[in-house]
Amino acid sequence: MTPDPAAPPDAAAPGGPLGRPDWLALHVHDASAPIARRFAEVIAVEHGADRDAIGLVTSELVTNALRAARRLIDDGLVPAWTHPERPVRIGVLATARWMRLSITDPDPRPIDPQAVPNNGWGLGFVDTLSAARWTTYDADSKTVHVVVPAPGVELAAAELSVLMR
Repeated sequence: MTPDPAAPPDAAAPGGPLGRPDWLALHVHDASAPIARRFAEVIAVEHGADRDAIGLVTSELVTNALRAARRLIDDGLVPAWTHPERPVRIGVLATARWMRLSITDPDPRPIDPQAVPNNGWGLGFVDTLSAARWTTYDADSKTVHVVVPAPGVELAAAELSVLMR
């Protein structure tokens, strides 16, 4: 678990008010989703978070990121990925009150909800279990962020606005 040197600076970056997240870089492979899930669950247990909720949210978002990377490969649009061997990354920042997950994939195209096939309830579960979900884009990737409160914690709007930077 090391900081991601390619991660864009944000509120969770060194020197930011929230600290420094743990990062894991992943291959575009079916085994990557369970690896990411275990990574996040270990951090959840260390901080008293809901292991099952964190595992479910992580699995859904990492699976979506892997699908996005596979679509680029299938469409022959493989860009010059910053980390070609492991283009999908998960960042986890945790406290006793919340966990912030940031999942980055190499497809910078905005998500079009009309073009996404209805594959089930995944993002509905993510939205139910999280206090906030948002996406940021840069030239060669997108990152989906979520904040999952610890059991029994209700995050105030002011607290969420800091976490969403």
